[in-house]
Amino acid sequence: LTNSVFRQTRTDGASTSPRLKGGRLLVKDSVYGESVKAGNFTFGSGETVFSGTSTLTNSVGNPSVYVVANKAGETARLSFRDHARLSGWNFFDTVCVGRSSAVTAPADTKAVLDFDADVKQTTAYGTAAFSFTAGKPLGDGTINIRNGWLNPGPRGLFLGAAEGSCYSRSPQSGGKGTLNMSGGALTLQSTAVSEGFILGLIVGDGAPVAASAYETYTPWEGRYNQTGGVVTNNCNLLVGGARSFGWFTKTDGVYRQGSAGYPFIVGAAGGTGECLLGGGMTEIMSHVFVGGVFTNEIPVWASSTNWLARYGWPVDNHTAVGTLTVTGGTVTIGTTAMKKNLNVGFDGTGTVAVEGALADITLNGDLVLSNTTETATSSTLRFKLDATGVAPIKVSGKVVNTAGTKIVVD
Repeated sequence: LTNSVFRQTRTDGASTSPRLKGGRLLVKDSVYGESVKAGNFTFGSGETVFSGTSTLTNSVGNPSVYVVANKAGETARLSFRDHARLSGWNFFDTVCVGRSSAVTAPADTKAVLDFDADVKQTTAYGTAAFSFTAGKPLGDGTINIRNGWLNPGPRGLFLGAAEGSCYSRSPQSGGKGTLNMSGGALTLQSTAVSEGFILGLIVGDGAPVAASAYETYTPWEGRYNQTGGVVTNNCNLLVGGARSFGWFTKTDGVYRQGSAGYPFIVGAAGGTGECLLGGGMTEIMSHVFVGGVFTNEIPVWASSTNWLARYGWPVDNHTAVGTLTVTGGTVTIGTTAMKKNLNVGFDGTGTVAVEGALADITLNGDLVLSNTTETATSSTLRFKLDATGVAPIKVSGKVVNTAGTKIVVD
């Protein structure tokens, strides 16, 4: 399509749309959309490229955009280049990569969403990168941000994570989701939380299943890889929640956790999280929890009912494992005027490791190393020297070293 307008003409509101099932669709300097009565857009196997000044848009309702392959072994790819825009008059409800509400991703499929355009990309409620195939082998969903500015909307960005009503479905075996951030900007806004699930940047967080189904449960897996660009997260960061696995790796660029009320969490509720900070600048203006967190530390919609528990999040699971490793760059937690703590082993097993002498680490608050027999929590502070030594953690507040915690020097 060149210098054209493509209109989706369904009038019954069904969640279907024209769907690519192989080959390439190239859209240049054109408008693709005009969704009627909230019919969704689904991009299947093959590659769809929006370039020039093209726009994927809608004028009625709040449809969703799905990128999901048709058959096992296939890949679905949606790309935005030049000045092309994912935006609409009413915006979009969700953008899902590797999953569709109407189409289940077959086993061993891949889905990719590329942002290479130099414009702002906006969705109304969120962007999810994960594959969802309950109880079957799973494919992968990947989002690549190389240019422009992505603002996912008030729900946030979910990578290998269940979101919203997914918590209440059973069984909830997981999917795999990855964000590769090499340029451009990503902004996650502070917002009122909704219906008991955790919002923000969520990297690996599973919707739990009944204990009887754990033997066949496939954990969710989320990966965040930042080698450049600027990320501003004014909401929660959760890496490895609810019996899932999360990996957060940052080797360059800027990451800011900018809102004091939303914590930076590595490992929670039986999940395993690993965070590696190896370069660039990291600013965290909130409390940091490595190895578990109590739910009262996570902003959840005010209600007399514990919404996280109601949706099946394992709030009574105290076996989280979290590891925070710093090998380089500048890491700052809190400010002189706004003290924030680094909590290790708060509700599980936590490890903070500093490797080599290249990092500059400042903690404007307390360093709390926990070790309790009641909930079997434990913490380790590890320093690994290189040829020039090891960087210190400059703590402006107190160091709370509970008896039984480990301080290791390698």
